[in-house]
Amino acid sequence: MNKIITLIFLCFASFLLKAQTLIHKISSTNNFDIAYEIWELDNGLTIIVHEDDSDPIVHVEVTYHVGSNREEIGMTGFAHFFEHMMFQGSDNVADDEHFKIISESGGTMNGTTNRDRTNYFQTIPSNQLETALWLEADRMGFLLDAVTEKKFENQRDAVKNEKMQNQVNIPYGMFWEIKDQTLYPKGHPYSWPTIGYVDDLDRVNVDDLKDFFMRWYGPNNAYLVITGDVKTEDVLLLSEKYFGSIPRGQEVRNLRLPKVNLPQNKYRKFADRIYFPMAGFVYPTIPNFHKDEPALDALADMMGGGNNSLFYKEFVKTEKAVQASVSHPCSELSGEFLIQIISYPDYTFAETEEKINFLVNNFEENITEDALERFKSTMRSNIIDGLSSIRGKASQLTSWAYLLDKPHNFSDEIQRYENVTLDDVKKVYKKYIMNKNSVGIDYFPLPPFSEDSVKSINPFANIPFKKSSQYFGLSYRKPNDIFNRSSKPKSKEAKSVSVPLYYKSNIKISGLETTNTIPVIGAENNEVPKVNILITLEGGDLLIEDPKKVGLSQLTAMILNESTENFTTEEMSAKLDNLGSSISFSSGSRASTIFVSCLTNKIDETINLLEEKLFNPAFDEKDYKRINKQYKESINNSKKSAQNMASQAVMKLMYGNSIRGIMPSVKGVEKIKLSDIKDFYNKQYNSNLASIVVVGDITQEELLPKLNFLNKWKGSDVYINKNLPFEETDGKTIFLVHKPGPQSIITLAHKGLKYDVDGEYYKANVMNFALGGAFSSRLNLNLREDKGYTYGIRSEFDGNDTDGLFSISTSVRSEATDSALSEIYREFENYASEGINMDELTFTKNSIANSDALRYETAFQKSQFLSRIQRYGLDGDYTKKQKDVLNAMTKSDVDLIAKKYLNVDDHIVVVVGNKYALKKKLEKFGKVKELKIK
Repeated sequence: MNKIITLIFLCFASFLLKAQTLIHKISSTNNFDIAYEIWELDNGLTIIVHEDDSDPIVHVEVTYHVGSNREEIGMTGFAHFFEHMMFQGSDNVADDEHFKIISESGGTMNGTTNRDRTNYFQTIPSNQLETALWLEADRMGFLLDAVTEKKFENQRDAVKNEKMQNQVNIPYGMFWEIKDQTLYPKGHPYSWPTIGYVDDLDRVNVDDLKDFFMRWYGPNNAYLVITGDVKTEDVLLLSEKYFGSIPRGQEVRNLRLPKVNLPQNKYRKFADRIYFPMAGFVYPTIPNFHKDEPALDALADMMGGGNNSLFYKEFVKTEKAVQASVSHPCSELSGEFLIQIISYPDYTFAETEEKINFLVNNFEENITEDALERFKSTMRSNIIDGLSSIRGKASQLTSWAYLLDKPHNFSDEIQRYENVTLDDVKKVYKKYIMNKNSVGIDYFPLPPFSEDSVKSINPFANIPFKKSSQYFGLSYRKPNDIFNRSSKPKSKEAKSVSVPLYYKSNIKISGLETTNTIPVIGAENNEVPKVNILITLEGGDLLIEDPKKVGLSQLTAMILNESTENFTTEEMSAKLDNLGSSISFSSGSRASTIFVSCLTNKIDETINLLEEKLFNPAFDEKDYKRINKQYKESINNSKKSAQNMASQAVMKLMYGNSIRGIMPSVKGVEKIKLSDIKDFYNKQYNSNLASIVVVGDITQEELLPKLNFLNKWKGSDVYINKNLPFEETDGKTIFLVHKPGPQSIITLAHKGLKYDVDGEYYKANVMNFALGGAFSSRLNLNLREDKGYTYGIRSEFDGNDTDGLFSISTSVRSEATDSALSEIYREFENYASEGINMDELTFTKNSIANSDALRYETAFQKSQFLSRIQRYGLDGDYTKKQKDVLNAMTKSDVDLIAKKYLNVDDHIVVVVGNKYALKKKLEKFGKVKELKIK
């Protein structure tokens, strides 16, 4: 009997293998290229497979060649709206189960929509490959019968909330919509935002959604890309099994539109909740992978790509602007040469335009060989970064497939830019930019007391909606299968997960009476020919002795990114760009950091520049005057962001008048002198406070001699006051910060726990997972999926070596603020009183335990792991201890922690919104006190 079953299986497998056609087999012939194969099923589905067994994970990505470019006037935002609907269940996958299944398997997932395509992706442990394919195939072939009016309405609310949160209610969020409306002619599919207009979303119905699916979501308009720890033959068998029977969809032809032409200059004004005005100028160019794209990219970099660019020198260096950038984003149908100047408030749009016109039209002499070589080095490094993760590789493979439709690889991409000549750059400059018409956007601050006037206006709102004939007569055809899809596939045994092998060493500081060493921890990572070095210096804001000088640590880091004794800011930037390297100084609440990234073969030159920047800062008066002005104006700018205001309010209420509770002020920063910066530099940039993490394509034996220059780094004993006092919290008072807008920010916070790997802090995070730590948590399913109040809500415990915070934060529709807060309270009380249920506990344990496979893939993830070991003195097997604690936790354990930390009266409550509309509504919860952020 077993022989018969085996024979049947082999015959079936043989049939499945014959049902695919090999289109291309691409080999790897150098350090940059990856090997992959392109196959096609009989129904037209394109399958791309790249094998990479460096980690026991796999990335599964399905991309449909449909974005907002396939929409029409009156039906905008539909591609993105449909992306939301694809997560709402299908015939064999229940509502919200897609997220839950992937999360419980230890994976991550999401979907994105742009002008040209919509994609759905998940990264999972490799034993879950079949589950991911089953899920993706089920929504490709079995979606529509599971679509209901309730789901449709719920996701329509979610999309509206997303538009308000991520576009209308953030500074400069409306710029892109205004730009596209003005640049592209009426009816051009790039003339409306990908997220669409609210009134268009309101006028469509469930039948429109179903028609959209039947028109565009066929397998012949899709690309299934799989990268990671797989075998190609296994992928093909499973793909044929789950996707092969899905009927071919409607035929889809590539869009072809004439180049956008501007017969004259066009202008548009728009007022937003901003502090710094922005002038935007855009010239229409060419689509992705046009032969002129690399040269135009080079031109943009020369104009405004860094500290050596002309626009930086003429606007930022001269203190006319905070930021000056030039970029060249391209899409499938068109490209845009975009100039953006974020100027100081006293610099007018007319002045900016006059200067831009002069610089642009007299730019040719700035097209130089040195600038071109710097650009090429930077591009080479950026392209190589795409090799760092299986998701990054999948993204590139997908783009090449739907935009090029021919074999392409990383070395081909590098060569596209290596081939650019000076003549190429000069030709595109004259062809597309010099003395050409453009669109000018005067994006300026709203006058006082008019914050509610920012709106997204549909210019086609009064045009009667006429459904396109391409949506007539469509029919839904389900696959006919010879197997049962209703059950989730059984997973294979998970492969063991190994933490990165690492080494520890010390750099001995010479010339000291007492022995001092800098600890070094590192790991080899030869998947990408790059090296990343992180130097952490304990202290940051905690080293500031005078609370009136908050901002001192940030200003010190900023000036260390400027000139040195031997090089100007521009000269240093040029040297780094020529190497394709970066060195950046930054500072935060508890530490200052230096991050270095370079190609392996450029490490010696990069280390030399690090030595120069660290030990020989110029502390130039002109540099300081400029960055002090920038910093002061950034403080004023932060008051325009509701999210920043909420964060500042929480820190003020939690930490009072300590260094953590006081925010930088313009008056305080004005009092910080260059002598203060030098003193802080000597205190902070101190070998006694330093520790180093290195991850990259370099061995311990190769690395340590290169760091020997640090043995001359002076050190001294420095006191760091880490034990900051917490203020008493009063959960019966709601602190209301006045900031009118379409949404309110709600934040709850209380004193949390200091970090540990297997104690109360770790267990509290386990408890929180089902409450607000996952997409399918109680808070998110309630406020987003059920009530439609928000685009998302999360809660978390965040701890360090001395203290921590627990917080909940969300952005909700303004009119639903009190209702949302009521639901948060209800979820708190229910979880604290009734505890976690057994299904939630099982889900939590599986999700956390299985996610181990995804934790160590990239250099950044390895650095985080090593930093944690170094900072907290952990053993390398600490994750095993965590797993033991996790497995041992019972419902009673979780419930006890919930009761201990989920008492509403222990939390401060901050609401940022319109006090005139909210104060009375919020008084039903207790006292409402207005809090002003200065």
